[in-house]
Amino acid sequence: PFDYTNSSKIPLTGVSLSERNLTMKRGEQKTLSVVYQPANATERPGEIWTSSNPQAVSVDNKGVITAVTPDSSAVITVQVGVFSSTCNVMVEAEDYTVTFHANGHGNAPEIQKVPYGGKVTNPGNISTTGYTFGGWYKEAACNHAWNFENDVVTGNVTLYAKWTKVPNLRPLCQGR
Repeated sequence: PFDYTNSSKIPLTGVSLSERNLTMKRGEQKTLSVVYQPANATERPGEIWTSSNPQAVSVDNKGVITAVTPDSSAVITVQVGVFSSTCNVMVEAEDYTVTFHANGHGNAPEIQKVPYGGKVTNPGNISTTGYTFGGWYKEAACNHAWNFENDVVTGNVTLYAKWTKVPNLRPLCQGR
C-alpha cells in the first residue's frame, strides 16, 4: 500500500512582495501580496505584517496598507517563517487651500496654499468704514481665534474676519 504520510513536501525557499516601492495619497489603501518561492511550496508558515512607522502607513494582518500621514514614509515588512520581504511606502505631501472670508466687510486677502502640518501666513488686518477689524477666526461666529504661530493646517480651512461696529458718536449739543 501507498504511504500517504511520507508524501513529498516542497520547502519554502524565500518570499517577496508584489510591490517593492509605492507612492500613495493620504487615505488610500492597497493590498500587498506575498509571492512564495517556489510558487508550489507546500510549507507556508503564517504571515506577520509590520510597519516601521504606523502613524504614517498602517498595515493589517492581511497586507492591506493605509496611507495615514501626508509627507511621510514607512517600510512595510512581511515575515514568513525565516524569510522576509519589504516594501517602501511614501505618502505624498498635500497642499490645502486656506480661504479668508471678510464676513461682509472689506476685501478678503488672497487664498493661500499650505502643506499638511504647515502654518498659515498672517495676511494682516483688513479695514472697512464703520468697523474695527478684530482678527481671523476659525468659524463664522468668531468664537475661536486662529493662532498663526501655533495652529497648523490639516485640511482645507476658511478663516473669518471678526468685526466690531464703531459707535456713531455725535456731539450732544451743537453750539459755540
